[in-house]
Amino acid sequence: FSATMVFLYPVTAIDVFNYAVEGHIAVYHGVNPMVTPPSSAANDTFVSYAGSWIDSTSPYGPVWILLTQVDALLAGSNVVLAILLLKILAAIAVVATAGCLAAAFRHRGPLASALAAMIFGWNPLVQLEMVGNGHNDAVMSFFLVAALVMVARKQTILGALGVGVSVLIKFLTLGTIPLFLVAEILTSTRSAGARWARVAMSAAVIVALAIVAYAPFWTGLATIERAQAVDSDYLSSISALMILLIPDSINWLGIAKLVVLGIVFLWQANSLRLGRANLAQAMFEVLFVTILVASHFAGWYLALLVAMAVLSGDRWIQARMVLFTFTTTLTTPIWAYLWYWNQNTMSMTTIHLIVVPLIFLPPLVVALLAMCRPRDEAPRRDQHPTSYLDSLYVEIRNAYVSARSAVGSST
Repeated sequence: FSATMVFLYPVTAIDVFNYAVEGHIAVYHGVNPMVTPPSSAANDTFVSYAGSWIDSTSPYGPVWILLTQVDALLAGSNVVLAILLLKILAAIAVVATAGCLAAAFRHRGPLASALAAMIFGWNPLVQLEMVGNGHNDAVMSFFLVAALVMVARKQTILGALGVGVSVLIKFLTLGTIPLFLVAEILTSTRSAGARWARVAMSAAVIVALAIVAYAPFWTGLATIERAQAVDSDYLSSISALMILLIPDSINWLGIAKLVVLGIVFLWQANSLRLGRANLAQAMFEVLFVTILVASHFAGWYLALLVAMAVLSGDRWIQARMVLFTFTTTLTTPIWAYLWYWNQNTMSMTTIHLIVVPLIFLPPLVVALLAMCRPRDEAPRRDQHPTSYLDSLYVEIRNAYVSARSAVGSST
């Protein structure tokens, strides 16, 4: 699937072209993409491929800028090669993520391992958005998933490196750092002194990584202004719909979002403390709510959540994500055809009243139903989540056998 998607033209997003342009101007014009837009090198025909992003600085982290520079060095002025290399990188990241998920369940046997890889790797949204459109979320997701696999194997420092690299590619995963440190504090296999020493070391690794990564690009707070400004782009989100319906809400919405995120973080940290959630599940819920309250929503944000859903071992979470990716994909033709053909007569409020409930209501309903489940169904921090995948496999296998028998009988 990933090899096929490498050769697909990026049909619903031009971001991969912007990645290539950012790397190109950094290498061949000596420009810092974090503070200087591509239009500063407008005499270079390669820069025209930035499209609507030509006047925008980069909202991504320094590790991603370094990767685009490697792409630029390999591709030179060949834009097709530059795009292909970035899409190949995304394909490798998707396959590697599926491999990490399989490895996390390998001790439960090949069936559980294969199912873990399948839930992520066979998801059409993952393949279309990560590889087909070449989004850097593929690389970001790989490092976070690899970090959690390392943590499960008691390789805390490698886990800290993975979490840090993930954040320094794209800041979507920033909220996972405090949960990672909380989980280290709660580890019962070490003494209190050893736990705090390990937490301090992990924090030092993440900070040192950030300092080294930002060193070639840092020009003061202006370096991260574009990343902060991303949250002012309201489109296809619950926040955007609220502002369209209640314009004055823009004055207090930012504070409300921070309050909601703070409550969810404390809730999940407490769930970790009580053993009601494992680290992957806690991170999933924080990332899920981060996406819910974000000002801008895009389908490629969900690939990370699909991988985290697998690691959580919770069938309700996995069902929520399968449904979330399905409803999100349904909105693509709505934007591409219904909106495109009728934007002269259809207001932004109308299109948001269609797409926002379609995207968010079904997964939210599943989340509410999961909260009503019996307490003993919830995965515990001391319980390995793979049993859920095993039972899910049994259910799928039984359904297959029943269907095959029914087909045989009718024949």
